[in-house]
Amino acid sequence: RSGLLVTSNGGRTWEPASASNDIGTLSYLRFLTPMEAWNLVFSSKELYVTRDGAKSWDKVSLPPPKEVYPATEATYELPTFEDSKHGFLPVTYSGGLGVKAAAVLFATEDGGQTWKPDRILANLNGMPVGNWVASAVAGRAWITLNRSDDNNPTITAIASGATVNASSNATPGYYGARQLSFVSPTRGWLLLNDGQALSTMDGGATWSDLVFSPNLPVVAPHPAPRP
Repeated sequence: RSGLLVTSNGGRTWEPASASNDIGTLSYLRFLTPMEAWNLVFSSKELYVTRDGAKSWDKVSLPPPKEVYPATEATYELPTFEDSKHGFLPVTYSGGLGVKAAAVLFATEDGGQTWKPDRILANLNGMPVGNWVASAVAGRAWITLNRSDDNNPTITAIASGATVNASSNATPGYYGARQLSFVSPTRGWLLLNDGQALSTMDGGATWSDLVFSPNLPVVAPHPAPRP
């Protein structure tokens, strides 16, 4: 079993959060304040939010915009926030056989109380229910990941308010990707499902393997001096 523990005395003691088991296995958590957090349940890709320090959780359910019908099955990611009010939430909508999926970036101006569709990546082929488009937000740019014919990942930056159709020579979604992170529209990193990490400095035109040295020293903090 897994659950969420909370502390109110700086970590000296911990207690189970009263509502942590109501939503199943906890997977990915993002705290904005000690009271407000977003939880993405990995097994179901459902999204929950708490605004009372994990005493209760509310399920987030965003209806798909009319442009993506008949794709209605939602797969969520964790939201990202620029400040306490403004943030973005990527959602992939898919459907049954023959239904073209779409990725939608929602935006909020009230700390996630309400969300509105901000931009869309439409007409995705071969996107089974439960899969999602790996994406990242860097500043005002929404960056989505694709796989070209030679299996190298390529990226597409979508501007605010735009609806972009998927490229005919790429497969949006890049199912091998676990996580995508960008600090600017050109500088970013990609973590694949097999654990391989890639880096780009030119917006995805080229990628380099990240090599982590096993010989890097681990420096333990010194204990505080006794008074």
